[in-house]
Amino acid sequence: SELGDSDGAFLVGAQRARDLKEVGVNMNLAPVLDSNTEDDFLFNRSFQKDQDASLAIAQGLILGHVQEGVIPVPKHFPGYDGVSFNPENGTLPGTKNFPNAPLFQEVLELTQVPFVMLSHVVYQAVDPDNPLPLSEKGMELVRTELGDQVLFMSDDLASKSLMAHYSLGEIGKNALNAGVNVLLVG
Repeated sequence: SELGDSDGAFLVGAQRARDLKEVGVNMNLAPVLDSNTEDDFLFNRSFQKDQDASLAIAQGLILGHVQEGVIPVPKHFPGYDGVSFNPENGTLPGTKNFPNAPLFQEVLELTQVPFVMLSHVVYQAVDPDNPLPLSEKGMELVRTELGDQVLFMSDDLASKSLMAHYSLGEIGKNALNAGVNVLLVG
């Protein structure tokens, strides 16, 4: 495939960035660094490669964007591992544990991307009552895992899965109180 290695991914990233800039867009909410387990609903959007190959491709894509002046936003930290359904059907996704997400940490170390997008999962071991961007405990763990050098962006806060459980006002207030830096509403 065209994303076979770091060099190919760099060329694809640079071309995507040029295409985006041509229409006035300076940020790309990509790449998807979530789990590549076949049962996860995001499997078809993942690199479907081992950790080292995924890291090389992610680094190439990101650096291609950066070279062309478009800000890449890796997503969805720490991952939808174990979520087999698309939460856009209105069901809030949840998993027992907070996933181990070394790919995000390695990508941040190698590229110094300024933003990371969060997942909207309820990680029961961290906060059984709130999805990550609405959870103070969850955001404390996120900052511990990734540090303060990166800004944390929500995914779409008006998503069906969140709106089925909260008002938009509650979502915004809770996300800000939890420490999300950039609130995205689509």
